[in-house]
Amino acid sequence: MNSFTIRLRFHGDLPFFLGSKISTVERRLSEKTSVKDVIEACGVPHTEVDLIVVNGRPVNFAATLAQDVGVDIYPPNQARSLLWENLSEIFACSASTSFTIQLPKIDNSSTLLRPRIALSSPATGVC
Repeated sequence: MNSFTIRLRFHGDLPFFLGSKISTVERRLSEKTSVKDVIEACGVPHTEVDLIVVNGRPVNFAATLAQDVGVDIYPPNQARSLLWENLSEIFACSASTSFTIQLPKIDNSSTLLRPRIALSSPATGVC
């Protein structure tokens, strides 16, 4: 397998665990690795992470990294702030827009659970 680069951006207070004020870290890998292992190899405990976004898509700790990607890692408070920002955009979209928020079932696994939000507008079908 060819080597690849993972660019990690730690948000909120997470750079504290890196031992510097730098919030972006690049790692060169030569084999598939879970996102959890990469984060913890940087010194950030997985218990301090609430949201992981790989190339713009939320993933759980078991997601496998096997190619060049950008990874954003958020602590609990900042992840909740992002959710509220997105919800405010939804509400601002239109008074006639309907939306559905589907909350996942809670279990005792270490899997990150994310709500799913669906939008529709009577006129166009989307906002």
